[in-house]
Amino acid sequence: MQQHLDVLDGRDAVPRAVHSEARLLVRARPRPERQDRQGEAHDDRREDQEAGGLERRRPGHLPGLQVRLATGDQPEERRRKPQRLRLDQDDHAHEQGRQELQRHLREAVRSLEGPLNGQPDFNNVWLNDTNNPKTGKPISDGPFTMTNYTKGQSMTFTANPKWWGPHKPYLSKVVFVFRTNTDTEIQAIRGGEVDAIYPQPQLQLVDLKGQPGLKIESNAGTTLEHLDFNEQLKGGMPLLRAPWFRQALAYAVNRQAVITQIYKKFNPKQQVLQNLTYGNSQKGLYVPHFQKYVFSPTKVASIMTKHNCTKGSDGIWSCNGTKATIKYGTTTGNKLRELVQEIVQAQAKSAGIQFVTDNDPSRLFFPRVSDGNYQIAMFAWVGTGDPFGQTDIYGIGGGSNWKGYNSVKVTNLFKASDAELNPTKRTALVNAADANMAANVPTLPVVQKPTFLVYKTKIHGIRDNSTVQGPTDNMQDWWVG
Repeated sequence: MQQHLDVLDGRDAVPRAVHSEARLLVRARPRPERQDRQGEAHDDRREDQEAGGLERRRPGHLPGLQVRLATGDQPEERRRKPQRLRLDQDDHAHEQGRQELQRHLREAVRSLEGPLNGQPDFNNVWLNDTNNPKTGKPISDGPFTMTNYTKGQSMTFTANPKWWGPHKPYLSKVVFVFRTNTDTEIQAIRGGEVDAIYPQPQLQLVDLKGQPGLKIESNAGTTLEHLDFNEQLKGGMPLLRAPWFRQALAYAVNRQAVITQIYKKFNPKQQVLQNLTYGNSQKGLYVPHFQKYVFSPTKVASIMTKHNCTKGSDGIWSCNGTKATIKYGTTTGNKLRELVQEIVQAQAKSAGIQFVTDNDPSRLFFPRVSDGNYQIAMFAWVGTGDPFGQTDIYGIGGGSNWKGYNSVKVTNLFKASDAELNPTKRTALVNAADANMAANVPTLPVVQKPTFLVYKTKIHGIRDNSTVQGPTDNMQDWWVG
């Protein structure tokens, strides 16, 4: 007996990458013969996501698909037993030992020629060489393997008959169907077109509460929504290179109004995010370094006047001949982000700052942002709750430092935190870097986004994982009944 289960998984955040929304078609055994595992403790982790989006740290991530690299067996003749060198009592090698050492080194180098020479670079193989070199097909040791991909439409995952886990997947097939608009994703679950969705928070989700036949799980996500200020010349806005101007922008944005008007509808306890590394929910780690930036047109005027800026007849500030008119971009189709953008534009204009809409669909927006071709960008970094990766985002020369932030102090603090094994010392280093960024404002944190997993009550075993893994991390345990 085959049953169809449709699930939409919408992601629009950057690990800490590019995700797109998907509908999930599932053919399943009606119920596992063995005891189901939904009674096990649920892992309260996961990333925020939105339909058709990308949020980035690891572009190209496929939720639930585990990939391993195959390496050839070492030829038998290359396997050498370790040899012991003979040393005299003064720890000097005898001449015989010296010659023996040279011989063994030459043999060791020759033994590496076969396995290594001409083979993929270890540091890049996971990016460029993920297929089986013999078949040209992807390698998977997970419970499902991808058996079909139709660009812009869907991905099909079929149960892996060689899965090594404690039980075979209960579902025989899972099909993710892509959507690029968050409205259609929510309409799909409401109308019964799909059986589960995993969108970024949208106001329409509030209307799903209490709808018969649906269950909603929501947790504090590991997705940190923010406004990135591009300091690079290629961005085309020289004022953004000045810390004082970025501070003025921070005072021109009423983040509390955004939380009150939008995010408190999901959770009355939702707060403004005041840290670029830790979320509000991470007690004992989170320090609100950005809390001083409270909406204040008066403070904006004070900063602007101090730096010889003047207001034009249209009420917009101008500094040294450059008008405070800035392109502000985000992902087209994410209705909540577009609503936040409208609110922020109105706030900033009342403080003499003009934000001009500069949006694109995720497939165009994120490549443009990663190339530094933007002025202000609103998106989210998706993490695991651990502060790794901040050097890449905010460090000098970091691969994800698209804004061109250039702080030696912050770079060194994050590098030190990456090498620190003591949790308390590591947290102190991370927060010291965050405090420094609060003074220079390369980025303005907005909100720790909540996660939303909505699914039909006939689906069992599915659970919200609020980290970058998402709910697909235990697909082998899903069943319909």
